[in-house]
Amino acid sequence: MDEAEKIYYALFKKEIPLKLKRHFHEAASRLFTSYSRERKEECRRALVEVTDIEALELAARIHNKLPLLVSKFRLMVYLSETLPQNINYFLNLQDKKFKGKGIVFFSGLRSLIKYIKGIFLLKKIYV
Repeated sequence: MDEAEKIYYALFKKEIPLKLKRHFHEAASRLFTSYSRERKEECRRALVEVTDIEALELAARIHNKLPLLVSKFRLMVYLSETLPQNINYFLNLQDKKFKGKGIVFFSGLRSLIKYIKGIFLLKKIYV
């Protein structure tokens, strides 16, 4: 599994469409040329060694670590917004207040758990 597949799967828990994968690689090859070899190796190592890269990226974003990985996640989100099959991830089209409050609560709880796990994963990368 390459980096585009891993990042997309971490975000959406499904296989990346081939067209999106091509766009990601094309954009990444142009956007991330200024990063040092150390940063690129750090990102590559993180993608290889860590299974829960969503948790790692969350903690890295909050603690200003792994800037290349965080940038690649952002790029994937930007590109994924353009796909019609991902509309439900970005827009809430339902008018159900109780269900919405539950989703917000459980998403916050899930984020907290991911953040705590991500802290430990960051330590694994920065040993």
